[in-house]
Amino acid sequence: MTAPAISFVVPGNAVPKARPRSVRLPNGKIRTYTPARTQHYEQKVAIYALQILKGANWPIADAKSRFHMRVLLVFADLRRRDGDNCVKVIQDALNGIAYADDYQVVSHAVSRSLDRANPRTEVVITRLEASR
Repeated sequence: MTAPAISFVVPGNAVPKARPRSVRLPNGKIRTYTPARTQHYEQKVAIYALQILKGANWPIADAKSRFHMRVLLVFADLRRRDGDNCVKVIQDALNGIAYADDYQVVSHAVSRSLDRANPRTEVVITRLEASR
């Protein structure tokens, strides 16, 4: 029996997860925030995932479920990017959508490719069979 899986494609270059930023407010408190570029890419990933999951039988309520994620990063140029940070932004974007929390993603595989005309991120998430 094949484990259940979903797949979707996010057009455009992947955006690596940026480190949180901190600013000191006039009242002396420190505010930490996620950079806008990271937030926008997380929202983009969530939108494309929701389009696929809308009609799928993909329950996320079970916090005991475990998942494998396969990510193909197809870039339009050869600039250096950290593949793990690209996967992290995707995993964070899918919290509450494809799984309850990204701690449930117990393994992932990431690969890169070049396609100047069609940059994209291809994501496949497989629900792993429960271990006995």
